[in-house]
Amino acid sequence: MDQALINHRAQILKQLLPALSQTVETLEHALSQMAAAVLQNTNNNRLARDEKLAREQTPKLPSDKYTFTLNILLEYLEIADEQQLPKLWHNWSNCTKKQEFQVLTELLQAYTCSPEAFTSTPPVVTAKLIQDLQNFLFVSESMDDLKSGLQPFIIVEGSAEYRKANLEVSRLYGLLISGEHYLVPFWATNMF
Repeated sequence: MDQALINHRAQILKQLLPALSQTVETLEHALSQMAAAVLQNTNNNRLARDEKLAREQTPKLPSDKYTFTLNILLEYLEIADEQQLPKLWHNWSNCTKKQEFQVLTELLQAYTCSPEAFTSTPPVVTAKLIQDLQNFLFVSESMDDLKSGLQPFIIVEGSAEYRKANLEVSRLYGLLISGEHYLVPFWATNMF
């Protein structure tokens, strides 16, 4: 084909198919719309992910996790505001069920190293102890329930001397329970 025939053919195509020359603009328009939609979708996903991360990083209050039992807990502890709850309840409200054991263990170990501690041995943390605390069973089944680790929860009021005396009693009691030491009865010491 020569140039004259190509021009004649193009002229006939324009007359018969007037939209033939507009397909490039339509394709470009469709591609630009698709690119804009992909960009918008990417931005929406990024924004949603950022909002989710921000929500996860914001500490939850105990009322978020303990919705039905918070009033009972506040009444037991005789406090009016959930912000005054002990650190344990705030930490538990921001962890999963699998982390509750570790959270309680770490808090009890940290407490026994603090100046307010009345015993140098942290209680034994068990699943039953966690369940008892979360169900607000603050009284053990017996006076010295060593299986659930409640023995070191001794209420201490008074002066620093009183606390020091209780710490020594607790230490001696721990030695006796461990089996490493034993007491010789008074009558046995007089026999020899």
